[in-house]
Amino acid sequence: MNYLQRWSIPFLGLLIFVVSCKKDKAISPESCSLQQVSFSLEVQPIINANCAISGCHGTSPNAPFTMLNYGQIDTAVRFYNLLRAIKHEGPNPMPRISAFSAAATKLPDSSIRKISCWIEQGHLNN
Repeated sequence: MNYLQRWSIPFLGLLIFVVSCKKDKAISPESCSLQQVSFSLEVQPIINANCAISGCHGTSPNAPFTMLNYGQIDTAVRFYNLLRAIKHEGPNPMPRISAFSAAATKLPDSSIRKISCWIEQGHLNN
């Protein structure tokens, strides 16, 4: 086996791996100004499925605040650094694996981007 044949298979495997590891981008950074993100259709379902659940920011007394409606989510954005928390850019990454665990899983990039665009647009779109 010559030199080219010996390295072509590992190189091809690496190339396939790199190409297949794309980030999930439902909304690209450029499109925030082009597309209005709806709170009720896009943001609230993400919050409801990942944050406003039993034992977390739903009706649990363990959480410092709830995130069940627009006003409460607006408060989380303004005073509790919601965006930094879901981006895992601070001391309190969210959503947590459980209410009693410090470990957190990161939301898909597309979900973070929708919330980020909604905030960037002044979170006026209900």
